[in-house]
Amino acid sequence: MRRVIKHTAIALMAVVSGCASDNVHMPEPDTRPTEERFDGELVSWIPAFADVFAPVHNDDFAEIRWLNSAHSRADLVIGEFSLYIDIVDMHISIGEMTIENLSFSYADDGSASFSRPDFETMAGQYHTTGSISGTYADGNISFEMEYKPGSMPFLVKSTFSSK
Repeated sequence: MRRVIKHTAIALMAVVSGCASDNVHMPEPDTRPTEERFDGELVSWIPAFADVFAPVHNDDFAEIRWLNSAHSRADLVIGEFSLYIDIVDMHISIGEMTIENLSFSYADDGSASFSRPDFETMAGQYHTTGSISGTYADGNISFEMEYKPGSMPFLVKSTFSSK
């Protein structure tokens, strides 16, 4: 009987110590890279009325939230900005928008280009559809996008350049 208890105790200790060194029950560390924030200027206008509406310049930010360690996929967050159409005295506030799942293609010099011809997102309270393309190089980002916020009948065009 004493032998059975001794063997049971040894077997139990082996099982417990085996599970303790097993990483199956341990959470995986978050290995996603951190985000990068860029302060810059966002310039917006309505191309269909470019001769009537002056471009609106906003200090803004763009943030890349990398989705993988290879920096080949990311979400792009663009800060809230305003459009003011002085000829009709109309002020539109476009809320922060996140354009998800952009693909980055790298050149030999380390610069990257990205585009998404058909994004959908919320810009504050406005369901927004559009397209975006840009570059990421030497710690800077620039992009151009055309989009329709909410039920606006005309495309809005915006460009962003980091400082």
